[in-house]
Amino acid sequence: MTVLRIVANISTSSINEVRSFYAKLFSMTVGMDHGWIVTLMSGQSAETQISIAEEGGSVTPVPDFSIEVSNVDETFERATANNFPIVYGLTDEPWGVRRFYVRDPAGKIVNILSYKGVSVHSQQRLNSIARQLNESPRKTLGYESSAERFNQCVASTD
Repeated sequence: MTVLRIVANISTSSINEVRSFYAKLFSMTVGMDHGWIVTLMSGQSAETQISIAEEGGSVTPVPDFSIEVSNVDETFERATANNFPIVYGLTDEPWGVRRFYVRDPAGKIVNILSYKGVSVHSQQRLNSIARQLNESPRKTLGYESSAERFNQCVASTD
């Protein structure tokens, strides 16, 4: 048996208000609407996960659910522009995420986050180092570079 998806269900008598909140904040579209239940979709697929927690980290309450976004700063700007109640301000956490909490119209606390780069070096610097290492001849490779050996291996499998 494989879990295919997990859906967050928000109990509310204000379906239209809650739908509007999530549609505005995350640019989600209606995937299903039966009147008594509305399902919003992002058009993206994601890993199925369940988190079990006794606190939300940094001495915050456990959020009702978490939503990872590609740009948390942009989402924070949307939340504040729409005057959505911020419960925990935009913060860089020591475990590698940048996040904030917002309360939805149903009273749920939503943790909105993006993973941030944890390297003290820029991607450009890391790419430069990788290039230097890959182009350096190695005794273990018969004084060929990793890139040369890789190219030979690829060519021999064609």
